[in-house]
Amino acid sequence: MKEDTEKTYAKLISLETEVMNLRQGYAVVNQRYLEALASLKLLTQNALEATMRATAAAEKAAFSSKSCARVAAFAARATVLESAEVSAHAASMAAQSAIDAAAAVSSFASAATNVSAHLTEDFWSQISAQAAEATEKAAQAAAEAIKMSGLANESVQHARQAQAKNNTGLE
Repeated sequence: MKEDTEKTYAKLISLETEVMNLRQGYAVVNQRYLEALASLKLLTQNALEATMRATAAAEKAAFSSKSCARVAAFAARATVLESAEVSAHAASMAAQSAIDAAAAVSSFASAATNVSAHLTEDFWSQISAQAAEATEKAAQAAAEAIKMSGLANESVQHARQAQAKNNTGLE
C-alpha cells in the first residue's frame, strides 16, 4: 500500500510538473502572439500611410496628366508639334503612374480586408474601410489621368493632321 501511495504521489508530482510546463509554454506563446499582433498593427498602420500617399500620388498624377493635356492642346493649336508630343507622352506617363498607385492602394485594401475578416477588433475594420475609400479615390484619379492622356494624344493627332494639310498646301 505504501508503495502504491508513493507511485501515486510520484505520478501526481509528474502531472503537476507537466501542468506547470504547459502554463509556462502558454505564457511564452501568448506573449509571442501579443508581440506579433502589435507588429502587425504597426505594419498595417504604416501600410495605410503608404496607401494614403499612393492615393495622393495618383491624384497628383491625374492633375499632372490634365495639365499636360492642356499644354498639348495649346501647343497643338500653336503648331508646336514637338512640345505637344512631349506633353502627350508626359500625360501618358502620369496616367501610368496613377494606374500603378491605384494598383498599390487596391493591393493594400485587399490585404486589410483579409486581415479584418479574421480579426474582430474595430481597428481592423476602420483600416479596411479607409483602404477601400483610398482605393476608390485612386481609381478615380487613374481614370481621370487616362482620360486626360487620351485628350493629349488627340490634340497631337489633330496637330499632325493640321501640319500635314499645311505642308500639302504649300507644295
